[in-house]
Amino acid sequence: MEYIEGEPLKGPIPAKKAIEFSAQILDALDAAHKKGIVHHDLKPANTLVTKQGIKLLDFGLASRAPSLGSDSETATMTLTEVGVLMGTPAYMAPEQWEGNRGDARSDIYAFGCVLYEMLTGKSISAERVPLELVELENVLKTCLAKDPEDRWQSAGDLKRHVEGILERRSRPWKYAAATAATVLVVVAGFLLLQQRIRAAPLTDKDVLVLAEFTNNTGDPVFDGTLREALAIHLEESPFLKILDDAQVRQDLQLMSRRPDERITNDIAHEICIREREKAMVGGAIASLGKTYAITLQATNCQTGETLAREQVVAEDKEYVIQSVGAAAKGMRVKLGESLSSIQKLDLPAMKVTTSSLEALQTFSLGIDQFRLGLWLSAIPFFRRATELDPNFAVGFEVMASAYSNAGETSRSIEYHKKAFELIDRVSERERLQISFWYYRIATGELNKAADAVQLLVQTYPRDGTARVSGGSLYRGLGEFEKTAQYDEEAVRLSPRGSVTYGNLMDAYALLGRFDEVRTIAEKAFAQKLDAPLIHQNLLWVANMQGDRAAIEREIRWFAGKVDEPRSLDEQAVYAVVLGQPRKAAELLRRGARLLRQQDLNGAARSREQAAAADPYGDCGADVIGDGILSCGDLDGELKAAEARLKVRPADTLLRSVELPTLAATIKLKQNQPDEAIELLQSAAPYERRYVQPVYLRGMAYLRLGRGAEAAAEFQKIIDHKAPYWGSRYALS
Repeated sequence: MEYIEGEPLKGPIPAKKAIEFSAQILDALDAAHKKGIVHHDLKPANTLVTKQGIKLLDFGLASRAPSLGSDSETATMTLTEVGVLMGTPAYMAPEQWEGNRGDARSDIYAFGCVLYEMLTGKSISAERVPLELVELENVLKTCLAKDPEDRWQSAGDLKRHVEGILERRSRPWKYAAATAATVLVVVAGFLLLQQRIRAAPLTDKDVLVLAEFTNNTGDPVFDGTLREALAIHLEESPFLKILDDAQVRQDLQLMSRRPDERITNDIAHEICIREREKAMVGGAIASLGKTYAITLQATNCQTGETLAREQVVAEDKEYVIQSVGAAAKGMRVKLGESLSSIQKLDLPAMKVTTSSLEALQTFSLGIDQFRLGLWLSAIPFFRRATELDPNFAVGFEVMASAYSNAGETSRSIEYHKKAFELIDRVSERERLQISFWYYRIATGELNKAADAVQLLVQTYPRDGTARVSGGSLYRGLGEFEKTAQYDEEAVRLSPRGSVTYGNLMDAYALLGRFDEVRTIAEKAFAQKLDAPLIHQNLLWVANMQGDRAAIEREIRWFAGKVDEPRSLDEQAVYAVVLGQPRKAAELLRRGARLLRQQDLNGAARSREQAAAADPYGDCGADVIGDGILSCGDLDGELKAAEARLKVRPADTLLRSVELPTLAATIKLKQNQPDEAIELLQSAAPYERRYVQPVYLRGMAYLRLGRGAEAAAEFQKIIDHKAPYWGSRYALS
């Protein structure tokens, strides 16, 4: 190679020298572009300052392509593998991040990055501040335009513009005085335009990456705590959306980092670039004697430009969380949310989440475990957080969800009720979420649950959690088409969550769309989402299709894991279908032992009772899964259900399905099939989810000698295998 004596270009350098160097760089680019050559890797390290001037080096990633406005007919050629990103990330144009090769305008974008670095000494990925010289700021903004059509269209045109700036700066001062009025008008117009542009720097399509606070106080209580508080406040906005923590963890894995690693500003910026999102938000806290200064800053990940900045002062330590809420509100306005939207949903900041820093810090540790699917590990943190602040409604709510996911229904109901008692202390979004689960689980008032989830979806159209809640509701009502719609939308809004993929697999299975279940699993695995819920659905479908190889593969996946009881449940149901009740009982007992080791005694008892029951008896439904009854003392069960109805008089399924099914079972045993059929009418709207009313109706028709009608009921069960999978399916 030719030896060239010189030094790589470094900033900051004086504006005049930067303009001179810029003209020379652009002259070199113009010469290359006219030959149909795109550099693809323009950066200071490839720009050598020699005694003769600037030398543009390293065309190793260059490609041959006709330049814009050129008469070159050179054939298009690339020297790199198709789909591989070419260039250095900090200097790559948006279209290159999208996998496109780019053209001459991509080099112009890179030149803008080099110009900024020449003048400031900082990479464009750092905090982007406007350049002091308005003319150069205009040049820079045009170079860095996201759409190539909005940039300079040729290096030659840009070179001539830069040379014009250099010429004007070299003229006598009297020229500057003569044009001062014109410059002021241009500057005023530019600033007005900037103000208008920055009035709404984000849209309702953008996603924010949230960084941890920089803690300059030395007090560890702020570590992790303030990011969680900020997330709660920003998620209150129907306009803004924060990148899902599931995706953040996946990106950390791809970056060879721990899934629980602290999200510094640098890491947040890299994640933002990887996800091709527009902005990140970071914060800092510093102590000023007794008071605390809190700063929030939103930064454009691609350009480094500051989109919004907010600073507040907390009077003392106890007001820090409240002040974070006030700063978040200011950021929401500056990022483009309407003031009416904020006022409509706003509650006093001190009423959101908790005023206890220690409680919030402990809660944050639990959330880290919860988001990894480690329900049991998360529960002690939530319990401790609610001990530190007995009014911490969200702490009780998430603890209820953790117990529900672990199969502890009674404890889940207890904490859903506790959260609902404190509902006046939460934000609007949390109020709707708490209300939904309270009516869905604690009282069984599904009409009120439906109202809450529909309002939640309407108010927060970008909230994937709201769609998960909606899918849960309609799954319980047997409206599987609606379930799939909500779960599809949840995946769209939260495309990196194993729960959303698992729920969608479940919905498709209930609709008999087994091939799509596997397709969704493959999409999840492609994103390195390898969660128990996904494998449980695969095992369920494999059992229903009798796919022995797939069954063994999924059983091996669960073996020895904390979630192995899920696999044992599915195996037990399959054994019942195959006519192997003893094997089913042993599998259930094994699952119960594992659950007791995890202190999930309620879930263990339900499996022990199922293991002791006759799954094929006329008195009962499927002993595990979605059955409502278990064989035993029917009169006693009916009295217990009636007692629960006095406590939960509006419980939809208790009133319409469970009580009538128990009563119909007793009537059938008393040889009163007509009355049994009459009692089961109230269950008809929900029987797509619950098999026992359908099965009992078939048995009642048999008792009446109405064979064709009985066969129709049993055929209904056979035709809808997934929701009716279990002993009633086998008997039908």
